[in-house]
Amino acid sequence: MPFPALHNRTLRLLIISLSTLGALATMIGSATLSYRQARAEALIALEEKSGTWADVVASLIIKSRHGFEAIDQATHGVSSSETAEALRLLVTVSPLYRSAYLLEDGQIACTASSVVTPPAPANPEFLDLGHVGEIKLVRKSGGELDANEFIINYNAGSRHSYSLIIASPGVAEMMRYGDRNSDIMVYFTDASGEVFEKSVNASPHFQIPGPRLEPGKAETPVSLTYTRPIPGYPFYVTAVLPKDALMNLWARNIPLYGVLAIALIACFFIAAWVVSAQTRSLESELREAARLNQIIAHYQPILDLQTGRCTGVEVLMRWNHPERGLIPPLAFIPEAERTGVITQLTERLMVRAMNELEPLLNERPGFHAAINIPVQTLINPAFPAHVDRLIHQRFSYRQICFELTESTSLNEAALTQLAATQALGIRLAVDDFGTGYSNLRYLSMFPFDFLKIDKAFVDGISVEGESTGLVDQIVAIGRACGLALIAEGIEHVQQAEYLKGLGVELGQGFFFAAPMPIVDLRVWLANNAEQ
Repeated sequence: MPFPALHNRTLRLLIISLSTLGALATMIGSATLSYRQARAEALIALEEKSGTWADVVASLIIKSRHGFEAIDQATHGVSSSETAEALRLLVTVSPLYRSAYLLEDGQIACTASSVVTPPAPANPEFLDLGHVGEIKLVRKSGGELDANEFIINYNAGSRHSYSLIIASPGVAEMMRYGDRNSDIMVYFTDASGEVFEKSVNASPHFQIPGPRLEPGKAETPVSLTYTRPIPGYPFYVTAVLPKDALMNLWARNIPLYGVLAIALIACFFIAAWVVSAQTRSLESELREAARLNQIIAHYQPILDLQTGRCTGVEVLMRWNHPERGLIPPLAFIPEAERTGVITQLTERLMVRAMNELEPLLNERPGFHAAINIPVQTLINPAFPAHVDRLIHQRFSYRQICFELTESTSLNEAALTQLAATQALGIRLAVDDFGTGYSNLRYLSMFPFDFLKIDKAFVDGISVEGESTGLVDQIVAIGRACGLALIAEGIEHVQQAEYLKGLGVELGQGFFFAAPMPIVDLRVWLANNAEQ
């Protein structure tokens, strides 16, 4: 539809100014987004790198524990040639193992080569034990130990323990996932931050990002870190990325985001030119309709098919245009959903409908009102609080039902808002079932209260009272899911009787009443509610 040219120079200048600000914001936002993307990629890389190291270290410790437990079960901690042979076999399991020992009362009683007679004094590192059944990793401190070794001690109880000397360079060789070609440095430490081993590119001056190591990501002025515990043991693997390397990664992302920013800036100015050449659109008219309260509510009665009593109404949106009169929903709702104006229109409709229905809902405690809620409105985080303010202490939350079409995409945000809304006591219905995604997964995603049978399936019931069978299948699905059923679009008595025979609880349609304003609804209820 053509629109007259915009002659308001001030408004045109305002649009151009806003477009310029939008362009600047796009540039800043692009730079920020590219940095966040680079940081997110860096954290993923840190998490993966620490995980790889942690798996290697955990495998080494677990293999050592299993070896100790097997030897202790077979020899009961007795120093003998059989024990020496078992220790020798343990050492041959991995090229990282240099030697193994059995200690009795703090002295070396048996080695991987022979029984020690008499028992020999042990290095202090061999005596650094945890609780019974616990593995403890000990840093070498000198003595007869080589500077490139560390020890795994196992407290077997009954005054004896086992020790295994590990070749530190061998571990580093196995864990060369951080190397000179990588910006990520990896450290294997205890909880205090003491380094047992590190990748070959790691700085010798490692400082933990806090008073002690904590699992997860952390950030210091000079680096990003990700710390992963070794499951079941007080040891940690920390991957570190210097901020300089992060800046380099950010610089590699800037060209791509720069192109996107230029494209967005161009779109801003093109949009500004288009807007400055056109003064009104359907979208702007709809926004004005919301602002001027031109959105009104019509109400279609919902009846209990078994008793004929009116149990509620469906609230339907109408646009009372000042020039074109009453506009039906199909003429404007698709555009409102496309532009996002549907959220404002729905909020205005809810306010008007609840104000108009408040006396009726208080007069009839079992009466309910069903309102269609689009997904744009549903995912608004403030939606449950807004609904709570509208209903609080005016009437029961159970008297309001929100309808969602089957084509509504229930993402995580929508499901969260649905849960918050249902927690208030509001009931939920699936509208137009069978015309959207057409799968049972939709019904399993959330505990709905009602299933509405679309008019397209009700139309399959002929005036002779025969059906194509589709409506029967939908009723069966609703029953299987434990939902109450509402049939819409009922236009003749045979349809009402057929649905009643299937056990459908509620129905609406022109056979009972057309949508009407609140004044006409009150008259209709007075004349027809008990018929």
